[in-house]
Amino acid sequence: VHTLAVVAVGLVVAGLGVANLYPTALSLAVGTAPGQLDQAGARASLASGTAIFALPLLLGRIADVVGITPAFSVVGVLTVLAVILLMAVPPRPGG
Repeated sequence: VHTLAVVAVGLVVAGLGVANLYPTALSLAVGTAPGQLDQAGARASLASGTAIFALPLLLGRIADVVGITPAFSVVGVLTVLAVILLMAVPPRPGG
C-alpha cells in the first residue's frame, strides 16, 4: 500500500530513527581528541558535509551506468569498510 499517509508515517519513523546519529557521531569524534575540540568538530562537520553532498551524486551516477540495485550496494560496501576501519583502530587507554 503506497498511500500518502503510509509514506509520511514511514518518513517520520525513519527520521526519528536516524535523528540521533549525527549528534552521537559528533560527540564521539570530539571525545577522541581531548584538547583539540575545535579541530575534531570541524573535521567531523567537514566529513559529514562532504558525504551529504557527494554520496547522492555518486549513487546517481553509478545508477545511471549500472542500475539502481548495484548503485545502492555501494552504501553496504562503505558501511562494511567503515566497520573494518573502526575495528582496526586500537582502543584508547582508559576509555
